[in-house]
Amino acid sequence: MGLVARPPKAAGTSQYQTEFAAGAIGIQDTEVDADFETLYRLVNGNLDTSNLSRTAAISYDQLSLTGRIVNADISPSANLDGHKIAANTIPWSAVIAPSGTIPGASLAPNSVGLPQLVLGAATNFIYAVGLSPVNPTNPGTEYFTNQVSWTARGGWWFCLASIFGIVGSDGAAPAPSLTVTLKSGGTAGNPDGTMIGQNSVANFLTSTGEVFFPYGIITTQIGHATAGAAMLLKTTAMLGGRLVGTCQVQDGWMLVAEFA
Repeated sequence: MGLVARPPKAAGTSQYQTEFAAGAIGIQDTEVDADFETLYRLVNGNLDTSNLSRTAAISYDQLSLTGRIVNADISPSANLDGHKIAANTIPWSAVIAPSGTIPGASLAPNSVGLPQLVLGAATNFIYAVGLSPVNPTNPGTEYFTNQVSWTARGGWWFCLASIFGIVGSDGAAPAPSLTVTLKSGGTAGNPDGTMIGQNSVANFLTSTGEVFFPYGIITTQIGHATAGAAMLLKTTAMLGGRLVGTCQVQDGWMLVAEFA
């Protein structure tokens, strides 16, 4: 209702003392009634915030708040006890990001078990199957054969790589050999980089003239990467000894498993 003024009297003032000073004679019954009517109307359901002192110590149990507190009444910095929130009342969209992910910092250590993980959730697989045929015909020269690249999640990784093909031999020295090298870094599509693994096959020997031997070479390596690192692994092939007829890398594959 707001602040309420006392009704004016016959002489135009609101107090009897000032009324007499202004020349009014006696107290009018209608003026007394008007004073009391104003008070009754105010206390009978018309009191509002402007009638209450900011320091009024109103007891909490005198407030009827059930069903009346709305979201706007709660401060953004309010630290509500989780046990005071009824079960199944908070929507999932209010708990996690719109992308459907829970920040890792929100999970307690060792709180996620195998039943909560989908197949492959604990590992990250990167692979390259098949390659364009390569003819490493110049002995001692490395030829690029295959590669995989990825952004590391951080932690340990394991790489398994292989090449397949044929190499010729005629039994004369020096006998051909073939080496596959696993490298890290360098320029994509080139045989440069840092060697991290290597394997080879040799002793392609025959006593019946020129023969073409099929081969398959596998090399493996493990490593560690920091989270967010740009990773590049590649394989190269190199002919050793001398070229007899032909030397071909006909196919191959690479597989990287990054462990969570």
